[in-house]
Amino acid sequence: MNKKILLIVLCCLSTMIFAEVKIKQESNTFYFDYGNGKILTQEIPAGAKVVSGKDFVLKREMAYTGWEDSQYRVKFLTDDNYSFVFVKREFKNVDSESKTFNRFEFEPLSLPSGVDYQSFGTGGNMTSQISYTYGCIVEKSSHSGYLGAWLTGYRGSGLIDMRIGADSNSLVPRLDYGKLYLEAGQSEEMEIFIFSYFEDLRDGLELFADLVADEYEINLKPQPTVYCTWYHIGSSDQVSIRGNSRAAHRKLQPYGFSVVQIDDGWQAGKFYNGPKKDFTKVNKWGRYSGGMKPVADYIKSLGLVPGIWYMPFAGTWNDPFFADKQDLFVKREDGTPYDLFWGGTSLDMSNPKARAYTADITNRITNEWGYEYIKIDGLWTGLATGIAYENFDYVEDGFGDAVFFDKSYTNVQAYREGLKTVREASNPQLYILGCNLSQNMRTMSASFGLVDGMRIGPDNGPNWDMMKKGPFSGATTYFLNKRVWHNDPDPVYVRPSIPYKKARSLVSWVGLTGQLHSSSIDFRFLPKKRIELLQKNMPAHNLFSRPADLFDSHTANVWVTPINGTPRTSVGFFNWEDKSKSYDYDLSQLGLDPDKSYVAFDFWEGKFYEKAEDALKLTLEGGDSRILSIAQIDETPVTVATNRHTASTSVDLFFEKWDSDTLSADSLIVGGEEYLAYVAIPKDFNYNKISESFEACVDVRFSVQVISSSLIKISIKSKENTRVSWKLKFER
Repeated sequence: MNKKILLIVLCCLSTMIFAEVKIKQESNTFYFDYGNGKILTQEIPAGAKVVSGKDFVLKREMAYTGWEDSQYRVKFLTDDNYSFVFVKREFKNVDSESKTFNRFEFEPLSLPSGVDYQSFGTGGNMTSQISYTYGCIVEKSSHSGYLGAWLTGYRGSGLIDMRIGADSNSLVPRLDYGKLYLEAGQSEEMEIFIFSYFEDLRDGLELFADLVADEYEINLKPQPTVYCTWYHIGSSDQVSIRGNSRAAHRKLQPYGFSVVQIDDGWQAGKFYNGPKKDFTKVNKWGRYSGGMKPVADYIKSLGLVPGIWYMPFAGTWNDPFFADKQDLFVKREDGTPYDLFWGGTSLDMSNPKARAYTADITNRITNEWGYEYIKIDGLWTGLATGIAYENFDYVEDGFGDAVFFDKSYTNVQAYREGLKTVREASNPQLYILGCNLSQNMRTMSASFGLVDGMRIGPDNGPNWDMMKKGPFSGATTYFLNKRVWHNDPDPVYVRPSIPYKKARSLVSWVGLTGQLHSSSIDFRFLPKKRIELLQKNMPAHNLFSRPADLFDSHTANVWVTPINGTPRTSVGFFNWEDKSKSYDYDLSQLGLDPDKSYVAFDFWEGKFYEKAEDALKLTLEGGDSRILSIAQIDETPVTVATNRHTASTSVDLFFEKWDSDTLSADSLIVGGEEYLAYVAIPKDFNYNKISESFEACVDVRFSVQVISSSLIKISIKSKENTRVSWKLKFER
């Protein structure tokens, strides 16, 4: 396990309060007791015998109890360092001949009755649902409850069936393989399922994501800030892309912008059932007739990263280009090519020839042409199953109706081999963005450890209803962001046709919560006020954000981002509705200590609150938002906010400390922009004079202004990007 993930896991373990589980077996039932009446039960099949011993999970030896019969061996593993029970199952084909298995529904975990429950999963907050990969049954009165999740997804696709009714409530693990082929007497080590009770289910979701990162040994690449051509000019063209790249270089790169990504339309092929799918070459009559390599070279010459869209797992069976490549396709039972709506014909990633074909294209795009960021669309085509767009909670998708070249492969296994092929054929620095979960949610767990970023929801668009899709999916997958991959909610929209406050709300949500920031607009013609919305929300910070109202809203409205190692927390209130909405929060609901004193600063309005509580009672118009920087204030001055980024001070203020009579810090300054830092003064802190000093490698303009007895404003301006070390000495 890498050091970063180890640190995250240890941090979780040290700050979360776990309910210790006690497992006992009576008659034909296992009891998982978390105390205070929080008990899960699971029946033992008739004729099974109880077993115990030790086994390994996460490279750690754990004790287990469980049961076995002629078909199954089930182990419930526990460890003092984890609240979760880890369930390992081994399944045996007890038939006298080979057999293919599609779906397994396991014994329900029954919950206590007499409690008002709701479910939370990939479908959001619902009464009952079948969710992909994870699922929570939430006690409405407290937001505590039970979490079940599939830790692994190497060969199977895990789901959670949450059944809430008047007489019984249960959490039912389900595992779909599509086609699991086993010889007579052959056994399969199944995917690992975990479950537990949590006082705050957000703790459980976040710990689950940490364990996924541990299991798959995930090392995230630096998070990019991206321009995508698709939502305003399709694939763009070889002239326009250069002009917009120059504008991005001049206006946005100093703030952290990094990637210029060309979307669908550059490639050759036949239009049939979705995009053209001959990715071996450029459409010579198209918008990039001069080739893709010169464009990538030009983008690199500006210090930016070239990116490109492509579909590595799909072709078009009736395109003349594929006439001699029919053996590369997945087949149906009748021998016809496995063709899917919009996605085209699935390439068979169980077939070494198909993998070699995909590897050759990937090598050309990344190593020969020089693209270092790939947006992989049509992910589900690699699974060889139906599209389920827009997919949130479970829908039937024909999983298992495909015939692979190698019958020992499951759908998920073939898909993962495809992603591995792309990774191994590319240059080492390649950033892979998966697109997208909503085409088929099975790609969630199937992609763990193999992509750097993931489009978490469906396509959005330049109107308010479409713009809200990202925040919905961002809430249901928030715990994966920066732990398993970078969540991509699709572009922000700051174009003049979008009302300013709505444009500001979406881009502020992306910036404050640390989503993958992408935009799709011609920067050359964007008004300065709209460009500033982008600038003040890039680059992405490296912090974890969580929704305060995750289980109370269709789309979470209140988000909290603690600025680690500082007394500051960024809080965003977002009204995703079309009508006005009132909020009345207290400090504890935001994870802050109600016994401490806090000040607050409104990022966009520039308003200071001597009591943070006064800023937490508000009414927002439809589509509006409020971004606050809240700072704990004790007996000495403290920086409450800066004007650089919505997640205040997260990307620009470092090494702040108070020493005797001096407040000091380092600030990262963007050339040409006035940088403002606001220092709050405690109520009873008396001083006669402030003297300032600073150090910088270039010429800067530095000034200090006393706004009131409780607030000081620092102004710094430089002609170029630089770091400024500054001090304020308070003479008392």
